Amino acid sequence: IVETNCIFTNGFVDPIVSGPLPAGALALVRRSCDNIDLLSEGIAQRDEQKIFAAFINQPLCAGLEFDEAIQLFKRMRVSEETI
Repeated sequence: IVETNCIFTNGFVDPIVSGPLPAGALALVRRSCDNIDLLSEGIAQRDEQKIFAAFINQPLCAGLEFDEAIQLFKRMRVSEETI
């Protein structure tokens, strides 16, 4: 499912192309986009280091010490045995 703005007329759907984000808006979403890309890549490659890197780069993890982040990641991770 993809959301987009569009115009419906006479049985046609024409998307409204918005173009690139302004620099200020891009700055607000860039970190999240980069994390999603890294997480997706890590999952596809089954690379736990990339998945952890995306996890620790989340703004909610900013207040954690590195060791705390590792412990939280380990507790949140679901192993194949538990699925």
